[in-house]
Formats: sequence, structure tokens, C-alpha cells
Amino acid sequence: MCAYPASHRRGMSNKAVLSNTVFPIDLAPAKAVLLSQVTMVVGLAVILLASIAMRTLPWTIVFLPAIWALHVLALTGLLWILALVNLVFRDLPNLINLLMMMIMILSPIAYTPEMVPQSLRPLLALNPMAQFIIAYQSTMILGRFPGLTNLLIVTGLSIGLFGIGGYFFARSKPVFIDYV
Repeated sequence: MCAYPASHRRGMSNKAVLSNTVFPIDLAPAKAVLLSQVTMVVGLAVILLASIAMRTLPWTIVFLPAIWALHVLALTGLLWILALVNLVFRDLPNLINLLMMMIMILSPIAYTPEMVPQSLRPLLALNPMAQFIIAYQSTMILGRFPGLTNLLIVTGLSIGLFGIGGYFFARSKPVFIDYV
């Protein structure tokens, strides 16, 4: 029986992973984002197959890879930031679960932004995921090019999150091992 508590043993094994020079730790969040895209592929396949079966596949589907790439960039940057915050606030996953539930409720998944009452539209504008969902809806369901404002927000958000997350993650990598 080990004299250390389970949480401490887990921390020691994480230090071994962080110290590994073969697999750079920068890629761990990116790997998590890419693995999470499996469900995205399944969801997109269902939507595309249904559109093909119903003969409603829009031409704007050609923009899907670009929007998806921007989405993956934003998620990777966000995960780099959350990985750093999680080092200090160990209860972060509990807060993230609550925030994700709120963001999903406030996201225009089953409705379009036009259906939202005027008084609640500022909430929609503050939801970063709503911009990506609007871009996906436009290209895959509504058959129209996403609006220029929407594309600028999605692009700026993606590049900004990726840049800021990558910068802070790279700068704080040397002190990771001390906090794990």
C-alpha cells in the first residue's frame, strides 16, 4: 500500500507526463480538442446525410471546413487557457460544467437568432459559442453565406484565443511541474 493519498500519486504520474520530452505538453490540449471532434464528425455526418437524402444540401457547405478549422483553433486556445487556470483553481471542472450548461441554453442551436426577443439579443451577442453556431447554421442549414460581421467575430475570436492561449501556455510551461 502506498503512503501517499491517491490525489498525490496522480500528481506524481502527471509530473512524469509533463517532464516527457518525446511528447510536448503543448500538444496535450490540442490532442484533447482533436479527440473531441469525433462527436462533431458524427453530428456533421448525420446532418449531411439527412440533407443529401432530402435533397437540400446547400452549396454553402463548401465553407464548412474553414468554419470548423476556426472552431478548432478557438477551442485549442481556450483549452490552453483553462489548463493554466486549472493549475490554480482545482475545482474549475465543476464551474465549467455549470458554465457549459448556461452557454448551451443561451446558444441558438434549435432556433435562429431572429427568433430571439430583441431584449435578449445582447445575451446572444455575449455568447462566444453563438457566433460559431450561427456560422454553422448559415452554411449547413440555411444555405447562405455567414454574415460578414459573424465571420469577422469568429475569425477574431479564433485567432485571439489561439494566440493568447498559446502565448500564456508557452510562457508558463517552465512552472507547470511545480504546480501539478
